[in-house]
Amino acid sequence: ESNRSGASARNNDKWGKEHRDAVYNELHERYAPRALDIILEMRGLFIKIGQVMSSRPDFIPKQYVQAFHQVQDNVPPWEANEIMDIVSESLRLHHGLSFHEVFR
Repeated sequence: ESNRSGASARNNDKWGKEHRDAVYNELHERYAPRALDIILEMRGLFIKIGQVMSSRPDFIPKQYVQAFHQVQDNVPPWEANEIMDIVSESLRLHHGLSFHEVFR
């Protein structure tokens, strides 16, 4: 009886493991590059998360591991004026100081 129910469950699996795997692979191929774009756009901690994910092929789909490998050593640098703006805003908001007061 248990063999019948097991066989019945497999027969009721309309798509099968191979089909599901193919669909997941296609989705991972499609969305891994977009996920990398988001990581590069968000920067900061997201870069670090991408670095960790790219080093974990034991539980991250290979498409993401391959895409995120770029953030291991090939992250585009920030523009100096962008960094100055961020630091200046943080100093002003949190300490009431200007960039030039701190870094003369």
